[in-house]
Amino acid sequence: MLTFASRGAGPGPSTLAFRLSLARKTLTLTPIQAWPAQTRPHTVYKFKPKPVIPNIKKPPPAPFVTTLTDPREVIDATLKSFRKRDTRGIVDSWKRLCQLDAIGHIKPKEFVELSEHIWKIFITQGAEILSHRERYTVLEDIAIQAAARDSWRGLYTLFIAALRNGHPAYVANAFEKYKTAIHEVQGKTRSGHLVRDKIARDESRLEGYGPKPLTYVYLFAMMRLEQITGRVIMSVFETQRSLFSSPHKMMDTVLASVLPTIPKTERAIVQRDYYKLIDTALFVLNIWHPQALLRTMRDLDFNADWRALRKLYDRFLDLSIGPNKLVHAYDLHERERLHYDEVPFTTAIWRESLIYQS
Repeated sequence: MLTFASRGAGPGPSTLAFRLSLARKTLTLTPIQAWPAQTRPHTVYKFKPKPVIPNIKKPPPAPFVTTLTDPREVIDATLKSFRKRDTRGIVDSWKRLCQLDAIGHIKPKEFVELSEHIWKIFITQGAEILSHRERYTVLEDIAIQAAARDSWRGLYTLFIAALRNGHPAYVANAFEKYKTAIHEVQGKTRSGHLVRDKIARDESRLEGYGPKPLTYVYLFAMMRLEQITGRVIMSVFETQRSLFSSPHKMMDTVLASVLPTIPKTERAIVQRDYYKLIDTALFVLNIWHPQALLRTMRDLDFNADWRALRKLYDRFLDLSIGPNKLVHAYDLHERERLHYDEVPFTTAIWRESLIYQS
């Protein structure tokens, strides 16, 4: 039995204090590392903001022909662009060719090729090109220059495409440019068809096959614009006398291309008016050459064809009076003009027609 003194001597193996000290050591746990020990130095990644790029629009790339100065190279670039159907290249190269004033360097066979390419473009992309003003203007200019050298198929197709898409004014404007160009190319006097001297008048007439079909489309466009005047009809007399040979064949060709785009309810009226217009232009052409008309009237009188003579007289009346007046009596001594607002016919024709009527 332990005495009180021995208990207070300190913790021993059998004492309560010793056992409590052992319990505290048992509960003291060694902490477990949450992450493995680091084996390499820690790298600190810093955020680097992206550089701010100012919103500046880059200029468009320079056209590929701007540095060319040799007309032959520019012409070759134009033809190459046409073959590849590269409209942007066509516009750029043609503008460059105009800057060099080198259109005259294009060979006749190359104008034929350019006209054929324009024909293909307007057959397949007519509406699209007409809606893009810059492209249309350049292609129109190319077609006009080709037609002035009698490669007229491209310009004719352009005219038809403009009419089919409701733009007769495009035809009227382009036709005036075409006549200016062809007069320059052929060296003809623009108002030469109005002089009374027959030799000078014949020398001023335009040559080639293109003026005839282009004139027929032009007259159709002016009819649609309701702008048929004496001056318009007189302007078509700049072409050769064969303008109105086989007129029905040419009229049918134009109508076959244009009528399908006109409402069905209007087609018969448009066709009738067009035939009447060409017939009037043919009659006015005879008035402008009075000797031929006088011979016709005398033949009718000699053969006692009074119905035809009366019909001829009525045509004179229809065209010389009323709101649709196109012709007026004209003295042979009247000085020549640069243009006529109404088609002049000599008083000799009128007097002779009155004699026959009496």
